[in-house]
Amino acid sequence: MKIVNRQSSIVVLFIALILNGCEFLDYSERSFAEKEDVFSDYSRTVAFHTAAYSFLQSGFSDVGDAMLESATDNAAYAWDDTNIQNFYNGVWSPINQVDAQWSSLYAGIRSTNMFLENVRDEVLEKYKWTGDTYQTRLKKWAIYPYESRFLRAYFHFELAKRYGDIPLVTTSLTPDEANKSTRRSFKEVIEWIAQECTEIAPNLPVSYRDNLVTPDAELGRATRGAALALKSRALLYLVSPLHNPTSAPDYQQKWINAANAAHDLIKSGLYSNTLPAWSNVFNNWRATNTELILERRQANSRTFEIANTSIGFEGGRSGNCPTQNLVDAFEMKSGLGISEYGSGYDPENPYQNRDPRLDMTVLRHGSTGTSGSNTRVMDISFNGIDGKPKVGASPTGYYLKKYMVSNTIIAPPNQNQTEHCWILFRYTEVLLNYAEAMNEAFGPNSDNGGEYTLTALDAVNLVRRRTGVAMPDYPNDISQNVFREKIRNERRVELAFEGHRMWDLRRWKQGELTCTIKGVEIVQDAGITTYKPVTIQNRLWEDKMYFYPIPQSEIYNTDGNLAQNPDW
Repeated sequence: MKIVNRQSSIVVLFIALILNGCEFLDYSERSFAEKEDVFSDYSRTVAFHTAAYSFLQSGFSDVGDAMLESATDNAAYAWDDTNIQNFYNGVWSPINQVDAQWSSLYAGIRSTNMFLENVRDEVLEKYKWTGDTYQTRLKKWAIYPYESRFLRAYFHFELAKRYGDIPLVTTSLTPDEANKSTRRSFKEVIEWIAQECTEIAPNLPVSYRDNLVTPDAELGRATRGAALALKSRALLYLVSPLHNPTSAPDYQQKWINAANAAHDLIKSGLYSNTLPAWSNVFNNWRATNTELILERRQANSRTFEIANTSIGFEGGRSGNCPTQNLVDAFEMKSGLGISEYGSGYDPENPYQNRDPRLDMTVLRHGSTGTSGSNTRVMDISFNGIDGKPKVGASPTGYYLKKYMVSNTIIAPPNQNQTEHCWILFRYTEVLLNYAEAMNEAFGPNSDNGGEYTLTALDAVNLVRRRTGVAMPDYPNDISQNVFREKIRNERRVELAFEGHRMWDLRRWKQGELTCTIKGVEIVQDAGITTYKPVTIQNRLWEDKMYFYPIPQSEIYNTDGNLAQNPDW
């Protein structure tokens, strides 16, 4: 691995890592004095630790202005001037990276290791006689190492879900150690993450809300719930078909382990099983969002709205456009899929009596679109203000609503900027993790003789009953196989545009579902509106794409110690 010796101070080095990334496991022996300056001072140590949060992902613009959702069957990007298409057009490769996170995530890992190795209790001594100030600092100081361990585990998970087997790095490496690093198995990495989460969870605060920990509540930091949620997600990925063939001797036990991990958070009572209104969940980090576990807050901006507002609104440039594939996944209010017998689906009125989450996720023809003070009915028909053949119109016939802040003004002269926060973990995901794992371990209706507080069926029905959704419960006589398909669909519609679909398709080994992308052609003639589903893209999928290629530069820098992923 290429080692970069930097002359600048450790603080400048760290800022550079945040802004620009670095080669894998950048190393410097020349910053000892500067490092000494950082870790001999309380404020600078805290700043160094807090800066590690900058490496947390935000999914509003993963590749240019495109979300990773636009590389799945849930969305298509409106423009060809972004690299998101490289995921499926055949030019993705070890030397043509997309969503290149290797260097950035290992820089985050290095920063947490540096903190854990260099943090010193003695820097608190000068505050010892300052009364409440000292006690506050002491409480926070005791938590910081566990936060760093959480971040380190999270960064390893983000690497593992992309690249599979990866180097597991728990110390600051010397140049020789870095160059000799080898990949550890996905299973070993995930089991290490799960163990870390088990150890650190009891030492993290339950919440930073209402000043429960310190007088200066610092929302957005890792909590006990975040550690348990990460463990739940990691073990679910480990047990999924990509990593857990049915022939494995511990096949069922892995599903039980994943169910137990989610159940640990459910039974803790940290989050209510009465979920808040669905409309109150997104871009809301306040106490009213009682299901939020961890988020990445953004500086106030209008970038996301500009990038995803219909080209028909002044200042909008379209962007991540939901597909007909996704729209078709939303059930009828009866609880039946649109293709199921007796559902009541009417292709001439395709949006009538649908799951309410459809209209909270997608702007469709006839929806009310809002951009700042400009509110009007969306016309996505051919020659309509929002429709083809206008340059930049949605290729799918739909626009994005979820995560959009409607009071953001993007048109001059009165533009404003609004608050956004990207959800990293929310309680609903944990309920869905639990439902999926419990169904595979015990079936949809079993609580294993009272060992668990919820069945798989109970958990998913909690999600469907929430205020603003109120979808029917799954039937009690549902089979394990039918439940499996239903819960996968439930994840799709509930977690759409939250960064899960790409990884769910991979862990389920369903990458081929991304090949045929559908939209809708809408024609208005003599007062009659017709809707015609059409194929808008035929994408490339190869099974090697279940894992990202490791950057070729990293393969060269390790003298062959770091093997490339198969077929790349």
